[in-house]
Amino acid sequence: MENIILVAQKGIIVKNGKILIVRRAINDFVKENMWEFPGGKLEFGEDLEDGLKREVKEETNLDVNIGKLLYSYTFKTHPHRQLVIMTYLCTTDSDAVTISDEHDDYAWVTKEQLKKTLYEPIVAVLDRYSVWEQI
Repeated sequence: MENIILVAQKGIIVKNGKILIVRRAINDFVKENMWEFPGGKLEFGEDLEDGLKREVKEETNLDVNIGKLLYSYTFKTHPHRQLVIMTYLCTTDSDAVTISDEHDDYAWVTKEQLKKTLYEPIVAVLDRYSVWEQI
């Protein structure tokens, strides 16, 4: 079996002191009902920032301003499939979210709510890279 490496980007979108999270739909093949940050896989030939803007627009209908790269990490989803995730700090001028079929709910939350709601492995990564002080 051939080894595959995928690159994905996530946006920690901040508006008025709150952070946007989305919940994966119940029929999602990755992890249903998981709260996460909006984003997705980079398409071949796509610029990093363009890819993140496209994914956020597809998933939330928001236009975002991309700031600094907060962290990147990698893990295997299967023995022959590795995922690299790059997470950026983003802002938006709108809070009018329209979610895609990939997700079934969204919330604007405080940092304290974020720690309680996000999928636990994501919280561990945020801790590992000291992201809390930057958002």
